[in-house]
Amino acid sequence: MIQACKGTNLQPLAFSSIIECYAQKGFYFDGLKVYREIISYGYLPKTSCMNVVLDVLDHASEYKLAYCLYGSMIRNGIVSNVSTWTVIARILCNNGKFESVVRLLDSGVCNSAVFDLVIDGYSRIGNFGAAIDQVDEMCKRNLEPGFCTYSSILDGACKFRDTNVIDTVLCAMRERALLPEYLSSKYDDVIRKFCEVGNLYAAEFLFYKARDEGVGLENATFECMLRAFCKGGRVDELLGLYQIISKEKVVMHKSCYEELVESLCRGTPSDKLNQLLIRLIVKGFSPSVSGTSKFMMKLGGEDNWKDAEALLNVMLQADILPDSVCCHLLVKQYCSSGQIDSALLLHNKLEKSEILWDVTTYNILLRKLLTEERVDEALKIFECMRSNNVVNKASFLVMISGLSQVKEMRKAMQVHDEMLKMGLKPSSKTYKSLISVFR
Repeated sequence: MIQACKGTNLQPLAFSSIIECYAQKGFYFDGLKVYREIISYGYLPKTSCMNVVLDVLDHASEYKLAYCLYGSMIRNGIVSNVSTWTVIARILCNNGKFESVVRLLDSGVCNSAVFDLVIDGYSRIGNFGAAIDQVDEMCKRNLEPGFCTYSSILDGACKFRDTNVIDTVLCAMRERALLPEYLSSKYDDVIRKFCEVGNLYAAEFLFYKARDEGVGLENATFECMLRAFCKGGRVDELLGLYQIISKEKVVMHKSCYEELVESLCRGTPSDKLNQLLIRLIVKGFSPSVSGTSKFMMKLGGEDNWKDAEALLNVMLQADILPDSVCCHLLVKQYCSSGQIDSALLLHNKLEKSEILWDVTTYNILLRKLLTEERVDEALKIFECMRSNNVVNKASFLVMISGLSQVKEMRKAMQVHDEMLKMGLKPSSKTYKSLISVFR
């Protein structure tokens, strides 16, 4: 294709489009392969195309690859622009290389977005002196620090509870009309604005400041705070906020509760979190199957089977059925702890909804049923497996050996014949041992 484009004016545009398309679809390795090929033929893709690739690599956390690509762009004479520097600055900040961004600015780059990135980076680690120095540098270059610039510093100061910096920044924002002179009548707007730009510590600080001052906040502000905490994964703060919402009977949209339960499922189990999740499901706010299943597996991983079973019960009542991975964990636990009836109840509930387990999970249940000489139930489960084609060699071996041990030789032989009919005969050594019981 590269050779076919020789001598046409389609070269840069065509190659850039291909590279960009690969990157945007997540196939950045393929895009980089095309880039390497066309560079070897002396063609240069457009800068805008390379910016897209760098941006994708940043979001994929492929930082080393991004550095290599940027180095290649410089070596091959691909001219950087404002967007290139912004992406590179973001990558450097994501890796804590703030001094490198400062050097980039010192080299002549004059871009508010790059300044905002490094100021935000310094603020996140509590280096407010360096952050304020960069604000001063912006002013020297006739760049006006905006709301995002100061809100980043305020957010960091609230995170580290640096009251001096908090007061200084609030004063500076008022002087520049970035905040109203008197907050009392504007708390709702300001809190929501901080939530929108992702500065949750600043939003939280002003939220509780308003409450301390006795200012009543709108329901929409509570919703905005809750959504922001959900998005930011701030589960402890989320629990505290919900306690206030519940106590003060704040009315919220259903979608807020749905976001809340999903966020709780992503959190680390605790007594308070577990009970709230169960309460919300009982009230009709159902999280996704994936979310509840993963949370239940976290409970299982902590050996907290009491809360896991309580969660399972409300899930089943709400017609939320656990996924196959979660079912495997539950059945394994039920069978090892002698709760075979619980495993059967779970199976029956799922069977009615035409949901199947994986074959390994079925085999665990079969083995336990036969060990306890519950032959009829084992045969019923095995028939369900066969009719849905969820059997393997191990299933037949479990059934034949289990039925033989309880002296159900005729049934064992029938299962044996079915195994051969399905072409699932085991190895010679295993088969010889298996049929020895029939002699």
